[in-house]
Amino acid sequence: MEKTLKDRLQEISQDMDGNSLLKLDEIVKKAGAVFIRPPETGLLMMELKDTFDTGFYLGEVLVTEALAELNGLQGYAMAIGDCPAVTGVLACVEAVEKNSSEYKGTIDEITKELEALEATAEKTIKKENAFIASTKVNFESMRKG
Repeated sequence: MEKTLKDRLQEISQDMDGNSLLKLDEIVKKAGAVFIRPPETGLLMMELKDTFDTGFYLGEVLVTEALAELNGLQGYAMAIGDCPAVTGVLACVEAVEKNSSEYKGTIDEITKELEALEATAEKTIKKENAFIASTKVNFESMRKG
């Protein structure tokens, strides 16, 4: 299944800067997306299962969630942490995406911006991976004798 714009954006959202978010926010707001429930933080109880398949509560997790609407169709987003700008854009992008037939131009603008962000994120990941690889220890070269 092909990833949605929201899914692709959520994958790189932690690497985005404020200017990128502002550009995306302007694009979705220009389309007319509005908040039904603006981004707000809250706590969510996280439940996990141990190795014996017994459920337990890990604790509370800070999340931010938002609900947006465009032409009666809603977009929802939730992210871990205090990130109202990110969840706001994600919710609006989902609302625009649900109206894809009417907002082809807007989706094209979002896609163009997203592709640029993904390219930047890819460069950053490669740079970080190269640094990590440079710190790898070769234990064979550390032999005494």
